Amino acid sequence: MKKRLMTAVLIIALTVCFIPFGTAEASASTYMWAYDGSTCTSNAGAASTINYLMKKYPNLGHYKGTGQCWGYAEKICTALASSRSTKYYSNYRMTKAHFRAKCLGIKAGTHLRLSNSKTFNGGYGHSIALLKVTDNLVCWTDGNYDSRNTIQYYSGTLDTFCNTYGYRYINMVSKPIKYRSFDNPKAYVSSNNEKNAISLGWLKTKGAKSYYIYRSLSKSGKYSKIAATKSLHYYDSDVDFGTKAYYKIKAVRSGSKPYSNITSGLSRLGRPAVTEGTNEEGFIKLSWNAIDKADKYVIYRSTNTYLGKPKYAKIATITDCSYVDITTDECGNVYGYKVKAIYSSNSKADSICSYDHLCEFKPLAPPAPVISGTKNADGSATITWSQVKDCTYYTVYRSSSIDGKYEELDSASDGAGQFSYTDEYRDGSAVWYYKVCAVDKYDQSSELSNAVGI
Repeated sequence: MKKRLMTAVLIIALTVCFIPFGTAEASASTYMWAYDGSTCTSNAGAASTINYLMKKYPNLGHYKGTGQCWGYAEKICTALASSRSTKYYSNYRMTKAHFRAKCLGIKAGTHLRLSNSKTFNGGYGHSIALLKVTDNLVCWTDGNYDSRNTIQYYSGTLDTFCNTYGYRYINMVSKPIKYRSFDNPKAYVSSNNEKNAISLGWLKTKGAKSYYIYRSLSKSGKYSKIAATKSLHYYDSDVDFGTKAYYKIKAVRSGSKPYSNITSGLSRLGRPAVTEGTNEEGFIKLSWNAIDKADKYVIYRSTNTYLGKPKYAKIATITDCSYVDITTDECGNVYGYKVKAIYSSNSKADSICSYDHLCEFKPLAPPAPVISGTKNADGSATITWSQVKDCTYYTVYRSSSIDGKYEELDSASDGAGQFSYTDEYRDGSAVWYYKVCAVDKYDQSSELSNAVGI
């Protein structure tokens, strides 16, 4: 969908736009951001920058800078790139092959510009910041999800990405050539912590040989050095659960400011890493590894997964590390799930919720019934079958030949014990063939049963 561009940046104006999604299936498979910087790049500095950006511009937050989708993509690109190569295209159709040719293997922070215009004329379009593109995975972020500057982090396949956006042309690809280092460390506490520790990170600093980590239990209190590392992250597991700690980082080099900003974090249980699947009946099943020192787990579910910011409600509290949702109702519905680990001694130490997981409820279709039949003295035929579990009714079909076309004859409601149907309106001198299918409470039909000739 096209919107008028608003502000001149680089060569031309910026854009206000709305994302034209593809199918609901494509949307469902992209509405997840279960990844962090290390998923997007093996470069430690760039990975740390991505984590910092995810903290600064959280999923489903709002971008408050200028330029809307263009401005947000530029923020991501300039935060990651110290230099970049920008190319503009004319008459270059947005296809999977073309997207792959221009963006496969790009560095994180690539600014991709799409529109329905054959050339980059600044009139209309949409900007996306790509974080990773391989043959198997695309990670990207969009700063104008719903034309209200809502930020989203997505992941999906090449097909998913190309089906999500309805624009016809690629107008621009602006790729980082080299990743950026910063003048001084910028510290943050990661919200993506999978461990029972405070996860501390900072931006790569120019000329730093290593980093010192300092901690205090009050913002204005005395900071004590607790560690030295060459890495860009540190897990602090020496703080009592439920206690808030404050940190600052010192880059070990000459001529720099002594410390980073001060950041803080709670010592809490690790975040559950949830995987989704189905049980033998097709109900949605969530599983996760046990979190050390967790007493129980709370499961939250959302049903308004496509309406802006989903609203989650608690549906269960359990002590096991798996949960089957048997309360789902309609086949094809998409539900969002989150899991939180609970520390009963101090609720402040409860984990943050797991990543959002979207799951489509699609139970297994019922098995085909096995039928038999008899011819009655009056020429009618009675077909019988055993009950198929969780089915509400059965549809009877009839044909004049075993391999012919079977026409629907009638339906029989579910009941106790044996099930049967009597065909009273038929030519009793001819052989007719019957089949039955079972229909469950989700309106799913089984395959047709075996054929009986009567």
